[in-house]
Amino acid sequence: MTDLDLAELERLAKAATPGPWSWCAKQTADGDSWAVLDSHDHALAMNTDGWVLDAEFIAATDPQTVLALIERAESAERRIAVVREMHRPIDIEPSDTICGECSLQLPNGHFFGKVVEWPCETVKALTEGDEQ
Repeated sequence: MTDLDLAELERLAKAATPGPWSWCAKQTADGDSWAVLDSHDHALAMNTDGWVLDAEFIAATDPQTVLALIERAESAERRIAVVREMHRPIDIEPSDTICGECSLQLPNGHFFGKVVEWPCETVKALTEGDEQ
C-alpha cells in the first residue's frame, strides 16, 4: 500500500473550493469536453480530451469527501493501535513469545492452560497484506 501524507491531503482539502462538486460534459465540433463545477456552477477544471471518467472522479473527490476519508483512516488507525496494544507480545520462559490478551493469565501472573503463540490470529489479521 502506498504511504499517504494525510496531513498534506487535509491541508489541500481545507484550502480547496468547498463542495459538493459536480461535472458536466458536452460534445463540440472539436470533440468531447468536460468541466468540474463547484456548487455555484463555477468551473474548477476543464478539459477537451474527452476523458469524462476523470471529470467524474475529480468531482467525486471534493474537499468534504477527502476530509471524511481522512477522518475514517485516522479513526481506523487509532482503533488498530488500541488492538495492537491489547495483543502485545509477552516473553515467557524458556524462549516462547505469547499474546498477552489471548493467553490465560492467573492472578499470580503466571500463564496457564490457554497459551496462544504470538502473533495471535488477531495480530495476523491486522498485519495481513502489510509489506513489513
